[in-house]
Amino acid sequence: MNWSWGEEGEYDEEPSVDYMEYLARRASCSVLPDPPKAMVAPAPVPKRKKSLPGAADAPAAILSREEASVLSSQRREEVRRQVEEAERYRANPLLYFCSPQVKAWLARQQLTIFILIINLSLAYLFFKLLT
Repeated sequence: MNWSWGEEGEYDEEPSVDYMEYLARRASCSVLPDPPKAMVAPAPVPKRKKSLPGAADAPAAILSREEASVLSSQRREEVRRQVEEAERYRANPLLYFCSPQVKAWLARQQLTIFILIINLSLAYLFFKLLT
């Protein structure tokens, strides 16, 4: 049984040449004409900054062996001190309160801490008066 609407084999053949010409004519009608050459502006080329100075512009700051040795020994000593300090803080966490960073923070916050203490003492006195 054939369930197609047309005659048998009608859709199996190639489209006619007239139909192809019709499609080609329709397609050419929908294409926009090229814009005039005077109206098309060339795309501007962005100017880039140089990312790094050239090798010729770079100062010739080459360290001698002695200077490099001194700097590397200073760095090793600094790393050793940091490791020792971290071990001390790990062994006794109360040392954080005596650290220079905490002392500097307390020095910067003196007025704020003073006002906080005054406010707490006034609140305590107020509640004592109420009871």
